[in-house]
Amino acid sequence: MIDLENVLSIHEHILSKEQGLKGGVDLGKLESALNRIIHWQAYENTENIFDIAALYAVAIAKAHAFLDGNKRTAMVTMLSYLETQGIVIQENNGLDDIMVAVADSKISVAELSTFLQQHICE
Repeated sequence: MIDLENVLSIHEHILSKEQGLKGGVDLGKLESALNRIIHWQAYENTENIFDIAALYAVAIAKAHAFLDGNKRTAMVTMLSYLETQGIVIQENNGLDDIMVAVADSKISVAELSTFLQQHICE
């Protein structure tokens, strides 16, 4: 699992490399997003790593816990989780645009999970 400190570190790293508003994290919103993943796993009884990765992205992107970089943080957290599971997703696959759709509630956890499964590096 990826914890609060991991997500904060990912966010700080992103903003150190790219433009964006620094600081201003709402820890309550971020903790709530991460707790959502834990509860979802417990109640849905899922071990599907693609579903879990997708839920990281959806929960963090929609939490709006940061002043800037929510979608980027959500995407990198999702990809980092998959990497801890030994899975790498193909680059240049349109994931940036998909994250915008995730934040706008146009793509569900299930749809994002399917997308990830279709873009594994072999």
